[in-house]
Amino acid sequence: MMISFNPNRTNVPQRVTLLLSTRDAAKALQVSERTLYSYTKAGLIRCVAMPSTGPKQATKAKRYALSELERFILEHQTPINSDNPLNSKPTSNEADLLTTAEPR
Repeated sequence: MMISFNPNRTNVPQRVTLLLSTRDAAKALQVSERTLYSYTKAGLIRCVAMPSTGPKQATKAKRYALSELERFILEHQTPINSDNPLNSKPTSNEADLLTTAEPR
């Protein structure tokens, strides 16, 4: 067994973020914060209400677990070969229309 030494590698573990802010969770899902709030309100995505320590103690900050975002993605992904018209390739007639259309 051969062991190689890499002097650039450190033994310090990388920081792992388990909870994301609303902004970061929305970016991760590539949706707006408003859409993420709608998903949360509809029960599609669960969040964690963090205790508030600031001047706005009545409002609790929402955090989203990475595992919850992954679950949402897996449950709501659409197969590429589904009947969704946005995922289908154009038919030969549609492709002909796209290539032979005259510019306006």
